[in-house]
Formats: sequence, structure tokens, C-alpha cells
Amino acid sequence: MMNHTKDIRACAGRAGRLQARGHRGFTLLEILIAVAALGLIAVGVASIFDATGKTLAAGKRVSAFNAYASLIEQQIRSDISSIAPDSFIVVRNEYASAQGGDSINPNPSVGNPDAVALFDGDERPRLRRIDSLQFFAKGQFQSARAALHPEYTAASDSARIYYGHGQRGRQPVAFNPTNPYYRPELDGNLWNNQTIDAAARLGLDNANVDPPNPNRFASEWILLRHVTLLAPPRSSQTLPTSTVFGFAPTNAALRDSQIQISLQPAASDLFRRLAGIYPAAPVPAALRPGARAFSSGLVDIAATDLSRVRTVITTASVFPQGANVRFYIPNSNVSPDEQNNAGADGQYRIFGQSQPQDPDVIARMQAWMDDSLPANLTAQQGAQRQRIRCEFSPRNFVGSLDRNQWASDLEAAYRAADQVMLSSSNFLPRCTEFIVEWSFGNSFPTAPGSPGYVAGRAGELIWHGMERRVNANVVASPYDSTSAVQQHRTRFSTISGGQATFLTATRLIHGDQYASAFPPPGVPLMSYFGYYNPMFDPDVDNDGKLESPGDSASPTIPWAWPKLIRVTLSLADPADPSVERTFQFIFDVPERGI
Repeated sequence: MMNHTKDIRACAGRAGRLQARGHRGFTLLEILIAVAALGLIAVGVASIFDATGKTLAAGKRVSAFNAYASLIEQQIRSDISSIAPDSFIVVRNEYASAQGGDSINPNPSVGNPDAVALFDGDERPRLRRIDSLQFFAKGQFQSARAALHPEYTAASDSARIYYGHGQRGRQPVAFNPTNPYYRPELDGNLWNNQTIDAAARLGLDNANVDPPNPNRFASEWILLRHVTLLAPPRSSQTLPTSTVFGFAPTNAALRDSQIQISLQPAASDLFRRLAGIYPAAPVPAALRPGARAFSSGLVDIAATDLSRVRTVITTASVFPQGANVRFYIPNSNVSPDEQNNAGADGQYRIFGQSQPQDPDVIARMQAWMDDSLPANLTAQQGAQRQRIRCEFSPRNFVGSLDRNQWASDLEAAYRAADQVMLSSSNFLPRCTEFIVEWSFGNSFPTAPGSPGYVAGRAGELIWHGMERRVNANVVASPYDSTSAVQQHRTRFSTISGGQATFLTATRLIHGDQYASAFPPPGVPLMSYFGYYNPMFDPDVDNDGKLESPGDSASPTIPWAWPKLIRVTLSLADPADPSVERTFQFIFDVPERGI
């Protein structure tokens, strides 16, 4: 027992001696170095996790953008595939201008005075397109306005569809519930009977404007899909089973009229000029009197149909500004001298300089197509151009629900509906650019040395619209009928049973200003695709008779339509407006008919 205890002590002594002879502790410098190393490792690990997080966030953002783009493509494709064959198409190409000019300087350099900033603080503003596309579609359409009565639903099987940027209103400094900003009106008046706010133009950079321009930065723009029902008044209607807002079922104020369809406000015509003239006195009874303007953003019904729209475009004997209340009266439109006619006379005219040809028929048709746009986009001066009003959300919806503000339950109902309508056509919030181009289906030659051959573009489709360059290469240009590679010809049958072709002229597509020379790039460009080609004369040999073998077997040929429409659009991330993504889609256009 004794020896064992001594052994233990001896071991303990050796252990103590070994500990005493052990290594010294860490110095302060060594500890600091170790801590720094651990810090670097921690930072590295954090950076890895941060990079991973950013990668995942970016991946989610890209995925969300792509999913959004897929929905966008589906809607536009569905609309274009439903284009009514007996209708027309209008495309407008235009740049936004930070200076607010009529046209822009197309030089895409940094520092361009026309360049528009994406967001406040954007150090690389650029030129941005704000194009428009309008056509007519067949399908099942319903008014976006809330129905005022369950037995009345405004619906139609045809509609005008307009894609283009809207214009948000400038918010007054002081809140006033009666101000049109907060209480919008059907006539589109903003203040002092003005329907145009030049200080709120898209991209206009004017720091001296008060209130400020809400459309200054592209990330705040809204692309609209405005659908206008074409619904003429019904000649017979089923009476409601009970009173409507105190009106007896037989009251005339409940019937369809030129200014009301299914109790909803309607413009009397699709064309702005005619909608401002009609109805002539006496004005029919309606639940809500007063003028209607599509630019208000509150009206989405026109009391007309596709047949009447065609009649105006193809047979109007006056330009829109010359139309008056006799426009639709047959007895006012029977004079052989069309200068004495007042409007739509049902007469087919051929373009030409000598009687009975008509030198103005092309320009007149195109002017009426311009007038069919929901707002005056085509004004010569940029300050006079107009867009449909829109907002991200209602301006005073809660206030509109205060029954004490309104004279009746009826007014309370339609005032609340007005608030919702301000954002009902919003298609793409934060759409920073919208470009529309089109193609007849022609391609660049594939053989070097061929007329129109372009190295690097052999076999590519030829696209038309305002001149656009990508990496210094022209990717779209106005249609030029003098270019062999661009020329489009319409086939027609001759009396002898043969086939011939007729050239589509530049002026037919782009207007008289393109008849001899192209305006400089940056000037807004229109492209028109109407019903029949007024430049075609079936009397090919010009002998005054349609009996020669080469004469056309038909008195008319169709106005050339595009085969394809290309849409290029850009979107800003709502969470980070500095992030912008661009998408491009190509759509087939249905075969046209006349």
C-alpha cells in the first residue's frame, strides 16, 4: 500500500515538473493575428452567403420577370389573333422627350438632351420609345365599369383595342375633393376646362413645374390596354323588373341611346370629332348627362359598330375638322361635287389628280384613322398631344364612398366606379419603353451582290417603323416602295383570268409626307393599314372601260396589311427601379378581308 502511494506521488511530481517545463502562452500580438484571421474567415463566409443570397434573389427576380413576360405575350397574342378582318390597324412610333419637343434628336449618345431618366438619380438616361398600337378585335368583351344594376351588363362582340402609355395627372398641392384630379369627369377636363396637361408629358424634365410631373421618370410610366366596346343602341330592350335608382322601368333615362349603353356612359361615336358633335339636339335622356371623352380614362363604350366605322373611313368626303351635324345625313352628301358634301356619302373614290379622281382620298382616310385614336396623339405640336389618363390606384376612393357628398345614390354609385376606372386599363405598370414594328414578310437577299443584300443579315426579315439601330445596325426603317428588296405587291385577277400585281406605295402606308422624301429620324411616324387600296384603278389600260384582258376582274384590291407585328418592351423592377429588363415578341397577324 505504501509503495503504491509513493508511485502515485512520484507520477504527480513528474507531471508537475513536466507542466512547469511546458510551452509559454500566446502573446498579445499572436492573439490579435488569430482574431484577425478568424475575422477574415468570417467575412469570407459571410460574403459567400451574401453572394449566394444575391444569386438566389437575382434568380428569383429573373424568374418573376420571365413569368410576367409570358403572361404579357399571351394577352397580346390573344388580342392580335382576334383582329377583325373587316377593320383597320394603326401604328404610331414616337420618342418621349425630356425637352418636350415635337420631335427628338435621335443621336443615342450619353448626354442627349432628349434622353429620359429611368429613375431619380439615374446617371445614364437614354432615348425611350412610347409607341402606340390600335386595332379592332372580335370576341366577348364587357365594360370595365361596375354594373349599376344586375339586369344591365354592357357587353359586345367587337371592340377597339389600344396599347400605349397613359398619362398620370399632377397632384395638386392642397387636397380638394372637387378637384378633377380627385373627382375625375367624363369629359376629361383636368382644370379650367383643359383636357391637355403639357407639363405632365412622358419624360418631360422641368424642375420648375409645380405640382411636379409624375411622368418624368420612365420607371413611373404605365402601359395601357384600353378596350372600347363597340355597342350601338339596342332597338328593343327588356324592361327591368323593378325601379332603378328611383327610375320607373319605363323611364326613358334607362334606355340605350347615343350616350348610354346598359346604363353606362358611352361616347356617341368612335371618332373623337363625331363624338364631340353628336348627339345633336335634343340630347337623349340618360342617367348621367354631359360630354364623354375616351381620354378621361372613364369611358370604354362607343355607341357604334364595325360597319359604321368602315363607312366613315372609306366614304367620308370631308376631313375630320370639316365634319358637322350633317355628317350622317344622306341628303347632305349627294352632291356630285364632293366639296359640297358634308360627310359619309357611300361613294367609292380612286386617288388621282384629275376628275373624277380624288387627290385627297388617301390623306382623308388616314386623317379619320388618326381621329379614331382614343386621344389626340397625332397633334403636330408635342405640347398639344394627348394621352388617356390613368393612375396607379384610385385618387379618392374612400371619399367617394361618403354618401353625404352626393346628391343621390345614383351619383354615389357612378362616382365610386369612376375612381376604379382610373386604373382599370393598366396593363404594365413601370413599362419604361414600348416599341411596335411590323413586317410584310420580306427578307434580305441571301446572295452577295444581289440588290439590297446586307452582309450579316442575309435571310433576315425586313422590319418597318421609325428608324431604329442596335449596335449601329439598322433593325427597322420606314417602308420604302422604291427599294426593290422592300417592295410589297398585292396580287389581283385580270378579266382574262391571269394574275397581276399592284405596288403598295409608301404614301399609302406612312402618309403624304412620305410621298417624295422621308422626314429625318426622330420625327413621329404613322403606319396605316386600311380597307381597300384607293390608289388602285381597275381600268389598267386606262381606256375608260373595264373590258380589256388586263383590266382587273374586281373593282378594288385590299389595302396591304402586315404579316407580322414585333413588340419590344422594357420593364423596371418595382422593388429596385434601377433594374430594367427588355423583352421582345413577334406575332402573326390574321389574313385581312374587305
